[in-house]
Amino acid sequence: MSLSSKQLVTGATILAATAAAVLAWPAGAGAPSRFGVQASARWAHGARYARATLPPVANPHPDPELQPLRDHPFDVVVHPGGRKVYLSLHGSEGDPGSAVAVVDLADDSVHRIALRPPGEDGPPGSSPHRLTFHPGGRFLVVTNRFSNFASVIDTEVDRVSAEIPLDFHAQQLIFDARGERAWVSIRYLDQVLALRVKVEGDRFTAEVEERGGLSLADFKAGSPSVHERLVRRCGAEACHATRRGAFVAAADAEASFLSLLELWRPGPATNSQLWRAAVRTREGGYADRLPREKAHAGGVIFKAPGRDPDALALRAFLEAPLSGPGIPVGNPRSKPKALALARGGELLLVGNTGTQDIAVVRTATGQEVGSIRVGNVVNDLRVMEGGGREWLLVTTEGIGFGVGVARDPWGSDSWDRENPAAEYTVRRDLETGRVLPREQQDLLGPADAVDGTAAIKFRDIQNDLVVVDLDALEVPEAPPAGGLAPLLSPTRYESHAAWVRYTSDTAESTAGDVHGDIPPDLMRVVGALPEKMAAAGDRLLVTMQGSNLVQVLRLQPGARDPSERLLPLRTLSTGMQPIGIAYGGEVGPAAGRVLVANFLGGSLSVLELESGEGREIVVDPSVLELPVPATEAETGEILAHTALFSADGDTSCVHCHYLDLGDGRPWGVSQVVGQVYDHPGDEAGRLIIGGTMSVPQMRGLFAIQPFFFEGTLSAFEPRSMLMEHIPADDFAGPTPQGDFTHLVAPTVNLGVDDVQSSMDATTSFEATLELRREAMLQRRSLEVFGKAHGLRDIVRFVGAWQITEGRLLPNPFDPDAPAVARGKALFEHPQVGCVSCHPPPHFALKDLPDNPTQSMPAMVTVSNRDASFTLIGMNRLDALNGLRRDLEPWDVGRAEENESHYTTFPLRGLWDRPPVFLHAGTARTLREVLCVPGQEGLRTFPYEPVLGTEPERPGRREVGLNETWLVPAPNRRVRAHMASGGRLGLDTHGGTSQLRAHEIDDLVSFLQSIE
Repeated sequence: MSLSSKQLVTGATILAATAAAVLAWPAGAGAPSRFGVQASARWAHGARYARATLPPVANPHPDPELQPLRDHPFDVVVHPGGRKVYLSLHGSEGDPGSAVAVVDLADDSVHRIALRPPGEDGPPGSSPHRLTFHPGGRFLVVTNRFSNFASVIDTEVDRVSAEIPLDFHAQQLIFDARGERAWVSIRYLDQVLALRVKVEGDRFTAEVEERGGLSLADFKAGSPSVHERLVRRCGAEACHATRRGAFVAAADAEASFLSLLELWRPGPATNSQLWRAAVRTREGGYADRLPREKAHAGGVIFKAPGRDPDALALRAFLEAPLSGPGIPVGNPRSKPKALALARGGELLLVGNTGTQDIAVVRTATGQEVGSIRVGNVVNDLRVMEGGGREWLLVTTEGIGFGVGVARDPWGSDSWDRENPAAEYTVRRDLETGRVLPREQQDLLGPADAVDGTAAIKFRDIQNDLVVVDLDALEVPEAPPAGGLAPLLSPTRYESHAAWVRYTSDTAESTAGDVHGDIPPDLMRVVGALPEKMAAAGDRLLVTMQGSNLVQVLRLQPGARDPSERLLPLRTLSTGMQPIGIAYGGEVGPAAGRVLVANFLGGSLSVLELESGEGREIVVDPSVLELPVPATEAETGEILAHTALFSADGDTSCVHCHYLDLGDGRPWGVSQVVGQVYDHPGDEAGRLIIGGTMSVPQMRGLFAIQPFFFEGTLSAFEPRSMLMEHIPADDFAGPTPQGDFTHLVAPTVNLGVDDVQSSMDATTSFEATLELRREAMLQRRSLEVFGKAHGLRDIVRFVGAWQITEGRLLPNPFDPDAPAVARGKALFEHPQVGCVSCHPPPHFALKDLPDNPTQSMPAMVTVSNRDASFTLIGMNRLDALNGLRRDLEPWDVGRAEENESHYTTFPLRGLWDRPPVFLHAGTARTLREVLCVPGQEGLRTFPYEPVLGTEPERPGRREVGLNETWLVPAPNRRVRAHMASGGRLGLDTHGGTSQLRAHEIDDLVSFLQSIE
């Protein structure tokens, strides 16, 4: 998009086109929320609660491979009597479950409880998720991801006896010790809802304690009321007597109130556009801002807001309420999941998967007062007592993300070609595929990011447990006046009196690993993807869903050395992909046993804690008819969701593609690799990492091929990424998968090497390493699948899994909200232009003619690291090496013909992604994607975001990233426009610089409504 006068004009043209989108609002469904957040229709002004279930998202694949209907057991709890075990049956995204399985351990019989409401009126709960017993022991609460209610099972009769009105995408529910209060995490809202609970005999009731929000009654109260003051000051015929911009101040109080709702945000008045549009810049507004098209058309309304009675009344009205309907936690897109209570119920701990921290909430006030920064996704929380203290246990992953450990301004960050440590690009000859000589490579300069470990690329993937002494945590009574801040940051592999962080026992086990980086005493985690936890006295039980294991550890509060706080004892073997776990206690048939829900295995593992012996009870009858895996896609799911086939048994696809999305961080991977020449004359070079790439989601993939931002891979070309988990150089010595060093390749087939993962040998030694890798894969697949498979077979299976099902989750946001309608009009307007590159139904442009990679020049700023590596698809490498493939034999493959040209980012499922956007993962919110630098729509973060070891947003302020340094220098008229307070229209990623703050909010609302 070139600079033109259109980029400097007011948004009046767009406003005129979109004003008709919403002229009035109904009371109820489709009205704005009174809580200052985008939400489901459940929280619309005037809406009454109505139980609802979201329908599954249609599969974009028109002719997918037929898949078995699997139950996918997810969570497990044991009845206090020790005889019955309950498992939630998740189902799949396309065919969600609606039942809970009950296993009687006296005879291993299995029956089901349909999650239909009492009286059988209405659809059942959809996709049952977590299970929680009420402290009384009779009632079992089931959160349903795709329904806006939880189901309550009376376990005396094993049927649903009540429902709790909640909201969609509820995660975990936790009760206080008396069972009178409860809290439930809501993933899409980034909030925790507080509940009041009442149990009387066989009657269970609970309701949400709605908090915060603006009140129509308060808006009309007083003489003069806030409504009357706004009509008097803003309701002139030429101003807001009718809707202008986003506001109306008319005689109809409810219409005025509804328009105010969309311009209000909780917190200081300066968060709200209604205030900012009416006051000067020095009071946090823009009414006096030049040029005039960026100011308030009516000028400054409140010239002395500190003395003006109307301004004081408006400010008090805007600042009085809290956010709601629940308790906000963390930064935007925190994606809360796990919950725990501490200090006798005074503290609620909320594990956030999106922002990688634990919110600390005072339950008495319902306010977040600080956080514990974990540095990776928080899978589960468990509070254990020992030694007279409370200990917080956290399951998470590694602290690194594949880039360098520290900046080196005199070495690798150098721009000096004479410096032997300087880093260069890895550009290729597109005709031959071979890496170009050094003189044809460019210097890379400073690294884009650094992390806290010496490992690079996927070797940074680890599996961590964190132990925190909660009694050592200084928790404030109220949020600090200067803003929220971490109370603790256990983001290093160290041991302290207050915290210890442990990682994988195989962190330095292979020849390719960096050795000596992590203290040996802290490498105590056995298995991959630590998920849920249970306690058995002083023993901690952890499901390792990537390794089909439960690790048993002992909590040692009195250990003299803090590194001894967790002592590994043993591992227990489970079924395929264990997730939920419970300990059977001391009574009944479950006594002394560990109960595990196996997601892919469709079974319940019943294991003796002391001996490790056990049995599998199948709860999914389809597994008896069609054992897992029954299809190529199911085989691919095992390969993607477990670490069974990695070189060290500790890495998998979903470590980074967490929940088939992302782990909330950009990663240093092959596409941002550079090279360092050890000696001036050395043309081979060695590889090093210095940049980051956003993690693409593995959902809705069929219709958006080719993949990757560079557009070089089809669904059946994941070979390069899979080889990151099993790099050939790991096999130079023994590995945790076995010792294959006796194997030596007799010959070598020279070809084009894949420097991403040392694939396709160019020397006899490399051929030997690949031979050993192939032997490991065949032996491991024979153990897991009963049939030997090599690397190319594995590629086929993962490819089938990637596209057979969409796996997109149903969108919870209210599609009839007025902001969504206005945002859609902006999205489709030619002056904004979003729809040009993101057309429905898939919202990703993939039909560019004569463009095999479907890529185009970067629309936002790129760095040297973004253009460091010529990415070549596996099909192209095969074609160059003269290899014939059985899959896609017609496809000669694609190469990155233009550095820093990218495909369009698919917008489906955008609402559920963690806060990492754009090709390099530089944007932390959608507003940062849409806004140009300094635009009015930008806000502040509750916490200062941190990536690795470096703060990202000093001052906690969002930054606009809709610009690129590739735009030519602006002319004199544009520079004068900027000097007078205007914004330069560098909006190369859609025309948004002319949009007002409320229009940016509308556009975000539409983007989040896309399913």
